[in-house]
Amino acid sequence: MIAHDKCNVGKLARSVRMRLEEATVQVEGQPATLPRAELGEECDYGANDLMAAEAEVSRDKVGGKAGKAQSMLYDLLGDGPKAARVVEEEAGRRELSWRTVEAAKASLGVKSKNVGGAWVWALPDDRLPL
Repeated sequence: MIAHDKCNVGKLARSVRMRLEEATVQVEGQPATLPRAELGEECDYGANDLMAAEAEVSRDKVGGKAGKAQSMLYDLLGDGPKAARVVEEEAGRRELSWRTVEAAKASLGVKSKNVGGAWVWALPDDRLPL
């Protein structure tokens, strides 16, 4: 899998599944068997998920506070939009600063809008869990 881990100027690209295959090619006139990457479809796993799987731990334990904040947003917003106050309360329970949550919001492309005087946060359609 290819996973975009950090970007300071935009939102993260979606991860892409990949498979390594053996391919026979000519190297200086001789056949050689080398690995070849075959790209697959996009998926919702991120770099923290991959690191957590490798380490056999929860993704909350990978990526420090930023990873915890992203994980929290996926947990809260994965089943639909939530009031910003709900996000703020959960951030407090998880001991995450609001600045860290706002950075995670930006990196995931979370949308916010004012609905009847209250701010509501939602994952963009391309980030919703399958």
